[in-house]
Amino acid sequence: EDHVPSDLVDLPSDVDGTLRAYLASESMETKVAEEARVVDAAAARFTGIIFEPKAWSDATPRGVPKAVEHLLDSDVHVVVNVPPVVMFKAKCFKPSKLCAIYELHGATRAVTYAAESTAA
Repeated sequence: EDHVPSDLVDLPSDVDGTLRAYLASESMETKVAEEARVVDAAAARFTGIIFEPKAWSDATPRGVPKAVEHLLDSDVHVVVNVPPVVMFKAKCFKPSKLCAIYELHGATRAVTYAAESTAA
């Protein structure tokens, strides 16, 4: 698997740390596993990858940075919109939208985009 840089979005260190803590929390990982529409997913684990969705263009035809594009076709990764409540709790106001990538463990099938979660 190709290396994916962890610095795809530039956030203040306190916001970044708080946001990553929420995304890696057991409740968030459980919610992602439940909503990822997978068969036999035992768990979801936050990969540490956060990025700002991109507008469609010739350079970004799938709306994601090139560094994570290969993960969209993965059967064991799921891209989720970071829930607004999580963004608010982390005091992350810019950018206004972020995505996070989770790895599904025990999954036999997954969809690329999970439904937006409202849990935190």
